[in-house]
Amino acid sequence: MEGVEGVRPFEHYACAVGSLVIAVVLGALLYPLLVSLTWSLGILATTAIVATVVLVWGLGWIGLELLWEWRAGRWQRP
Repeated sequence: MEGVEGVRPFEHYACAVGSLVIAVVLGALLYPLLVSLTWSLGILATTAIVATVVLVWGLGWIGLELLWEWRAGRWQRP
């Protein structure tokens, strides 16, 4: 296909780092809420908190990648 460029590695890295920053900031801001929600899990509470932050990171990464593709005009290829 002429004129269609692929996704550069920089785009993946930028989305990964950006979503990691978002996940860490949200985790820090919502830490008291996360602790109170997972307190009943006992020793598994920290695992649940880490799993939540990793889930937010992954969803944020996917969201930023989709947003980047949409803004770059590569959302729908013929």
